[in-house]
Amino acid sequence: MPSNVDEAIAATDAIGRGEVGDWGESCLWPADRVTEGDWSPAQWYDRQLAGIVWGLEHHQELVAAGSLVTPGPTRQAVQDSWKRSEAVDETFPVMVFDTVSSDVRQAMLCVAEQPVVPGGRRAHLYERVLAGRAHLLVAARFDTVGGRLTALCSEEAAVGFGWMPLAGPDRVYEHALCAWWNSTPGRLLLLNRRAKKLTYPKWSVKHLQSVPSPRNGTAGAEALARAWERTCRTPLLPMRDAEKCSVRSVIDAAAATVLGVAPDVVADWRRRLAAEPTVTNMRVAERDSPAAA
Repeated sequence: MPSNVDEAIAATDAIGRGEVGDWGESCLWPADRVTEGDWSPAQWYDRQLAGIVWGLEHHQELVAAGSLVTPGPTRQAVQDSWKRSEAVDETFPVMVFDTVSSDVRQAMLCVAEQPVVPGGRRAHLYERVLAGRAHLLVAARFDTVGGRLTALCSEEAAVGFGWMPLAGPDRVYEHALCAWWNSTPGRLLLLNRRAKKLTYPKWSVKHLQSVPSPRNGTAGAEALARAWERTCRTPLLPMRDAEKCSVRSVIDAAAATVLGVAPDVVADWRRRLAAEPTVTNMRVAERDSPAAA
């Protein structure tokens, strides 16, 4: 995490020499993976996380989300066909999720807060956007330091600015996916392909559809749905405070069932992720200092 141009040059030079020193850790990664475009270790300080995520990407119990759910309209489509309103319009009583802010988005069961009316440069598409509403929405962008939710569920089908609706086969499975995408394995899979900025990634529809997820009707999916029911009204804490977050412990235990591993294994992943510099917003030396403790 270089903080200025001189430090960025120093970090780059250190990497070029193969002597990363305090700038990071070196990680051996198979050349064939790099040739195929898999640069996973570049996303993490903890080299173990790269291997953990590779295992998740290829886990036999997981399949691409796009084969399980149908995506609705993207953030841009919603913003191009609807505009914010000061109050609910009786002709178009539509509400959208207007923000990904952790001040507003805290628990997995949410209520859309922003009234809108048809408008914008593609206002004629407003009906098409409404047709794509869903009860499960996933984040199209995320603040890794202060953010809480990467997925939410709504009692009323909705769309959002910064959220993409995903329609599943039934509400129970949508609850399971909501818990999965907020669990430590789900968060690792999302953050392994960050674009634009490591602390504020944005994801394309293609990437969101590619996220490995549990199949419907499995014991793991049922465990996740039960975990969602148990915790959906309780606020999650930001990832840096994961060890204090009761919700994460519950949904991670259910995620362990999906993966066929002991809950302690996923708990170790949770601790590793919570300690990442792009999650704590601190350099490792600062994080490990007595003052930080």
